[in-house]
Amino acid sequence: MTQNEQQYRITKAQAAKFEQTLAEMIGRPYINSTIHPLLRHAEEEGVRNQLLVLREQIAEYEARQSRG
Repeated sequence: MTQNEQQYRITKAQAAKFEQTLAEMIGRPYINSTIHPLLRHAEEEGVRNQLLVLREQIAEYEARQSRG
């Protein structure tokens, strides 16, 4: 859980990195990959799930801040 402004900024930066990583993963074709497609899919899902957690933490923090 994001407790303060510093953690909020760090969480936002981490989310941006995960977004970039996911975009790069999606942009790379499977055909030229040396990684098995099932493993690659699992990696993408792991990044998606972590990004979802970070986005939820950001939203929760922003909601608490807007309530005062």
